[in-house]
Amino acid sequence: MLDEIKYLKKAIIPLAVFLGAGFYYYHQACPTFYYWDSAELTAAVLGRGVPHPPGFPFFLILSSAWQRFLSLDPKLSLNVFSALFGALGLCFWYQVTVKVLRLLRLAKSEGIISLVSLVSVAIMGVSLTYSIQATRFEVYSLNFAGFAALTLICLSIINRETPSKLLSLGFFMLLGAFLAVHNLTIALAIPGLLLLVVWPQKMTLGNALLGTIGSFIFSGLFYLLLLFRAQSNPPLNWGDPANLGNLVDYILVKGFVTSTSRFTLSHIIAQLSFAYDIFIRQIGPAALALALFGFGYVIWKKREIGIPLTLIFGLNIVSVAFAENYFYENYDLHGYLMISLAIAIIFLAVTFLLIHNLIMSRFKGKRAEVTRALALGIFLIFAMLILAPPAKDNFRSADLSKVRGAEEYAGRFLADAPDSSVVITSSYNTYFCALAYQALFPNTRGKAVVNLYNWDHEWGRDESDRALKIPAQEKFIRTSYYSDFINRAKKSHPVFIEYDQSSAPIARYLIPRGMGYLFSLSDTLSDPATFAVDDPYISLSSKASDLESIRTWVLWLQSRGEYFTRLKCDKAASRYIAQIDTLASKADLQ
Repeated sequence: MLDEIKYLKKAIIPLAVFLGAGFYYYHQACPTFYYWDSAELTAAVLGRGVPHPPGFPFFLILSSAWQRFLSLDPKLSLNVFSALFGALGLCFWYQVTVKVLRLLRLAKSEGIISLVSLVSVAIMGVSLTYSIQATRFEVYSLNFAGFAALTLICLSIINRETPSKLLSLGFFMLLGAFLAVHNLTIALAIPGLLLLVVWPQKMTLGNALLGTIGSFIFSGLFYLLLLFRAQSNPPLNWGDPANLGNLVDYILVKGFVTSTSRFTLSHIIAQLSFAYDIFIRQIGPAALALALFGFGYVIWKKREIGIPLTLIFGLNIVSVAFAENYFYENYDLHGYLMISLAIAIIFLAVTFLLIHNLIMSRFKGKRAEVTRALALGIFLIFAMLILAPPAKDNFRSADLSKVRGAEEYAGRFLADAPDSSVVITSSYNTYFCALAYQALFPNTRGKAVVNLYNWDHEWGRDESDRALKIPAQEKFIRTSYYSDFINRAKKSHPVFIEYDQSSAPIARYLIPRGMGYLFSLSDTLSDPATFAVDDPYISLSSKASDLESIRTWVLWLQSRGEYFTRLKCDKAASRYIAQIDTLASKADLQ
């Protein structure tokens, strides 16, 4: 009975963290799909499709099961899925922080260790980096929950006097599963996680390496899901991994064009400074300085803990350099930084505990009750002074509860396309949002949505050929694919195009229709200047409020301005270009 009561007392704070964080994220969750990868993943789950590499198969399995068995409104429930794992990850990380502080033996009081851990983890929970992954449908909240669980298992292995084969097996199986979520960030954490258990000789190096190899093999089994999905030719079928050869190419990202500049020292340094700028806004400069002190202390006193944690921190913060070279603060960048932020939180907690002990030492002559009360009060005031500024700046910064921009944008775009039309998108954002919209609203699926930049790959051309039911023996060659595809499509379908520079050569055959352009060899735009004055989307774009909505409309306005410039209608173009400055100023975009 006493053991049960003791266990319940230990479970109260983790449960409170889970419920509190879950409530916080749920009330900020986007009510529908969000832009870019969030829309793509929505289309992949609801349409049983294949998203871009690495495919995230374990994520797809869990989120598909969540949606199927709960039978909730998919527009909201998939975002709640992220909120759930965001709360679970925070709960796990609180327990990780407690275990690390216990290993350092800096305090005898479990209450103080719990309080310091709670205060430290709370600042991570309200940060934009963490919370933006829990209020929209993305892989990062599940990915972090997996990393936190893996770290928790490692610390449990360390605390055991005798090795547990079952615990080790569970670790490597879980590692394999989460290598099938966001494999880059999890793979970069492996050296540090293994070092945590190998250094204190709780696991031999040979067993650690064999277990890791087994994890990669186990992870590979999840990728067979993508093969089976691709064989049904879903609307979203990135890489078409319908056979083992294509699946291997897909996993290895064969044919994916990237810049070698991302691997140069100058690029890495530039990205790290970008990461630092984002990072410091999550916890503030004072807390970062305290975390650095905590890092030094742990390396000095308990290097078998400090070095593995530092290795995890360093490799994952460098992962930003391997991400796309974003020219703005994309929310995915925050996802890459989550693990490094969590490690910094542990070092911050160490310093907080040291500060509490220092305060306690100043009241040695007082009665024990008075000493504890004074020390605790002063510590809480100090912690509040350090954490209040970043907490105030970040509180509800990830609130997407009123953002329906992606659904509305895609809905208007598809509504403007004629019935049974072939819709050629240029922006992947529009492409993903349109597919997500069609997955949610079956009555819009009569319009075939393709993306012209997928035509750089054979699988992308095959995907578009299937949309037109073009026989394999009549495949078009790459160099003339755009014109051949349109010529074939216009024989039996209206062709609706999202304009960008790739469509500039055929601009004179494009007639603006709503948000897109109808391809026509006979019709012309009678009065461009009048069209620009009466275009309702100019005023509609002014309603954009969140960052990605603003960026989406800015790119649309820019493309329409370029279209009229191409037709030498500078007066019409100027109306769209002028609106860009108005919108950009709302988000401080350059």
